[in-house]
Amino acid sequence: MIVPRMYTKSEFMKAASHVPDDYDARSEEFWSYVSDKLHAFRGRIVMVFVESLSKDTKEALSAVLGGEGPGFSLISDLLEDGAKLKPTEDPILVAETESWLQMIARSSNATLREFLEQNLTERNHSVSDLVGRSLGEGEVALLMIDSRRKLELPKDVRVIRVLPFDPADYLNVSVIKARLRSKATPEAADAGR
Repeated sequence: MIVPRMYTKSEFMKAASHVPDDYDARSEEFWSYVSDKLHAFRGRIVMVFVESLSKDTKEALSAVLGGEGPGFSLISDLLEDGAKLKPTEDPILVAETESWLQMIARSSNATLREFLEQNLTERNHSVSDLVGRSLGEGEVALLMIDSRRKLELPKDVRVIRVLPFDPADYLNVSVIKARLRSKATPEAADAGR
């Protein structure tokens, strides 16, 4: 099963410079839906993979998921039911992604974006391979990952996507609204003169 990662308030602040007014309600809707759907699989999920996780500790999980939120609680419950937390990504590839993103934030250009895309493709292949190698026949696992990541899981892995809405779409709408507001503000000031 794939559950897209719901973005944290700090990620909204970074991307859109604000947290939407309906964030708490939408986050509750998201996690409630996911929790309800996963309830049928409780006790059957043998592994939990989480994007950017390179250690199999609750401390690492908390750091990746932004603290003690609903995603952390959901995965903690699955671990208590017997699922094993699996390091999902190569820490070197994750660090490389972060470096490319920092460079792009300072000075975006086509070459840097191309290197980032190559890195993300390599990360996606690495995660796909790991999931394929880790799962035995008939085993159920959960992969929590950004919905924008393009994974090509092995053909014998049946994928169920669990989401009431795509968190990436919700974030993108917030970013667009923030840009439109910032463009409208100077025009409104000019109109008042």
